[in-house]
Amino acid sequence: MVIADISRFHAQKWLREESKKLNPPIRSLNVAYGIIRNAVNKSVRQGMLQDSYVDIASLLKGPKTATQIILLQEQESFKSAIKGYRLEIAYYVTLPTEMREGEVAALR
Repeated sequence: MVIADISRFHAQKWLREESKKLNPPIRSLNVAYGIIRNAVNKSVRQGMLQDSYVDIASLLKGPKTATQIILLQEQESFKSAIKGYRLEIAYYVTLPTEMREGEVAALR
């Protein structure tokens, strides 16, 4: 298939077929779709294609997970378990602030 032949329907069909598989890697599929979308859009900017309809495809959504709150007793046992670990301070920041992994990693 030539890149000019890729349409929104091809991308949407591919995402739909992959999502029907057992335990589909939803995040990886969405990242792969993003790479395809960027390649098609770059081809439009360089004048190789006239239009890009790949942007219109709907991304997959993973199952929603419930947020679970850790009790104080569980926090204390967790703190004692990570004592001396090289990322101990990152966990101390994460517990009270509920920051995500990437947000903590971005701190300086």
